[in-house]
Amino acid sequence: MADSSRHTSTFRELYRLYNTTRPSHILGSTILTQSLLKHSALFVHSNSHQTPQDSSSTSVVPPKRQIHPRDRNPGLFAIMQGAAHISIKTTLAPIERVYMLMQCQNEMLKYGRLSSPYQGIKDCFLRTIKHEGVFSLWRGNSINVITSLTHQVNLRSS
Repeated sequence: MADSSRHTSTFRELYRLYNTTRPSHILGSTILTQSLLKHSALFVHSNSHQTPQDSSSTSVVPPKRQIHPRDRNPGLFAIMQGAAHISIKTTLAPIERVYMLMQCQNEMLKYGRLSSPYQGIKDCFLRTIKHEGVFSLWRGNSINVITSLTHQVNLRSS
């Protein structure tokens, strides 16, 4: 029982705080909040010297149109998007190379390019680095980058 009376007094206190007059810097936000609760689709602003009951001088302001970075500077956006594609392709190139080597290992065994089959991804990575060097993991990356950039150019032109 003691809890219910405490909650009731808390609600009364909140109601009293909400409905009393406020300083002018809080008043504008109160009118804005009340108007948005009534008409959530409208953005309303008001004079900060009003009382909460006087909402006659509020005016409807259309929402500000957000401009996408692509529309602000399309050339810079295209360059940044191309740089992002190049960095992604270059980062994933070792994984794609090992994936390709694992797929082609039967043919490489048949033609004598590989002495024994790979035991897994780790073995493929280690043997490739040991026999061909670290930079061989990025072999074939240039064609991926060129393909990605030409695809981006085609998307921009259409």
